[in-house]
Amino acid sequence: MPKGSMRPVFLLPLLSIGLCAGIALADINLVPPDVDLKEGDRQVELFWRDLRPESLVTLPEPQLGLPQFPWRGEARPTVTGFYMGACDWDASVTVISSADSVTFSWGEITDWRTKATRTKSLRIDETDFNYDFSFGIRIAVPSTGLFDYRGGHWNGPEPVFHGIYRGGASSDTSVVFNLKCVSGGELGTDQDTNITLDWYTPNHTESGSVVITRAGRSVEVSRGLRVFFPAGEFNSGESLSVDVKLPFGKVGPGGDPPNDQFKVRARTFEGYLVLRRSVEDRQTPSDTMYKVIVDLKRCEDPEFFADPSGNQDPFGERYFVDKGVHGGGTGVTPDSTARVVINGFPYDYSVVTYDWASDYSLIMSPIRWTKVYPAAASALTADAVHVVPNPYVFRAGWEQGEAKLQFLNVPQGATVRIFDASGGYINKVTPTRRLDGSQTGAADWNLRDSDGKQVVSGIYIFRVDGEGGSKMGRFIVVR
Repeated sequence: MPKGSMRPVFLLPLLSIGLCAGIALADINLVPPDVDLKEGDRQVELFWRDLRPESLVTLPEPQLGLPQFPWRGEARPTVTGFYMGACDWDASVTVISSADSVTFSWGEITDWRTKATRTKSLRIDETDFNYDFSFGIRIAVPSTGLFDYRGGHWNGPEPVFHGIYRGGASSDTSVVFNLKCVSGGELGTDQDTNITLDWYTPNHTESGSVVITRAGRSVEVSRGLRVFFPAGEFNSGESLSVDVKLPFGKVGPGGDPPNDQFKVRARTFEGYLVLRRSVEDRQTPSDTMYKVIVDLKRCEDPEFFADPSGNQDPFGERYFVDKGVHGGGTGVTPDSTARVVINGFPYDYSVVTYDWASDYSLIMSPIRWTKVYPAAASALTADAVHVVPNPYVFRAGWEQGEAKLQFLNVPQGATVRIFDASGGYINKVTPTRRLDGSQTGAADWNLRDSDGKQVVSGIYIFRVDGEGGSKMGRFIVVR
C-alpha cells in the first residue's frame, strides 16, 4: 500500500468482497498461502507458512528526482530482483558523484515494527552491472545514452564503451574523446597484439594512450571510462570519437559535488484475511458469500512477528484459532455475525493475501476453500453418547445437500450400530478422522442403510460398543 495515503476503513462484517476482477494487478501478484487446518471442539485451528514477498512482488522503476532535488543526470538507474522486505518500503537515495567515485546512500529499515533505520551506501563502478542494493533488490545503471559513438573515420570493429565516467571535476555535462589508431593489425581472441589508441579531449586538457592486447578485454581510458573491441582488423591512422555524458548531475553552483536523488519503491501485500463460509452463507445464491474472521496485517499486528515458540520471525509459521464470538480476548475483532463454531456443522475456510489498489479498492488472492467439521474429542466411556439433531428432519437448511446425523462423544475405537424400531439391522458407523488423521468423538451417518437406500421416517435405535462400554438410545427421523 502506498505510504502516506489514506487507508480505507476496514469494516467488519465484510461480505461478498469478491476478487475485484476489474482492478489491474500489474504491480503486485497476490497468491494465497498453503493452509493446514485442524478441527477441534467448537473451534478450528489454522496453520500456514508466511509467504515471502519475493513470491508476490515486482519492483517498479525508480522514481527519478524529488520535488526539492530535480534529476539532472543522463543515467536512469533500474531495479531488478525480488523484494524480500516485510513491509512496503520507499528508499530515498542520494547520489554523490566525485572525481573518483559514485556512491548511492539511503536509509535501510532495521526493525519493521519500530521503523528504525540505518544509513547504507553503495559504490557504483560499472554500467550494465547489477549491484546488491537492499532486501533482495539489485540496481544497475545502463550504458544506453551515456556513450555516443560517432564513428569518425573508423573502419575497424565497433568499440564498446562502458563504466561510470567520473569526470565530475568539469562543469560540462559531457566530454568528447578523440581516439586515433597508431599501429594497425589483426585483433584476435587468442593472440597478443600491439594496437595503440591515442586519445585526448577536445580542449587537450586530458590525453593518454590505450594499448589493446586482446579482443574483448576491457581497458580503462580515463576516470572510469572503459572500452573493449571485438576481434577484427585495425588500420593505422584511423580515428573515432565518442561523446561521454556524465551519468549523474553536473557540479552545482560554487563547485559543490553533483547530487541527484531518486526513490526506490518496493511493494508487498498488506496482510492476510481468514475467511469462513458456514451454513447460513451457503444458503445464498452466490458462492462468494463469506465472513472475514480476522484481518492480520503484516506490519501492524505485533503478534505477526512472533512464531509459536516466541521468536521474532517475519517469515515464520502463522497460527490462528477460530472460536467465533468469544469475548474478544485474543485481540482480534471477528465478524459480529460469525456466531460460535458449532460441532458437526460444515465450515469452509480460506486464507488469502490482500492489498489496497491505487483507487483504495480491496484486492485479494484467489480463494481456495477447505471444508472441515468441528468435533469434540473422544469420550472415555459410552455414557455420554447422544444424537444430533434429534429429531432429524430431511432437507433441513444445514444439510447442504449431504444428509448427515451425528453421534457425539463416541469413545476411541467404538462402533455405533443402527436398528429400526423392530430391531432390524440398518447400518453401522465409526468415528470420523480429522485432516491430520486423528480420531474425533463424532460418528457421522448419512441416513442410508447398508444397501445405500435412504431410510424412511420413524423411530430408530442405536447401540454403541467398544472399550468404553456399551450404551443404547433412540432418535427420530422425519422426512
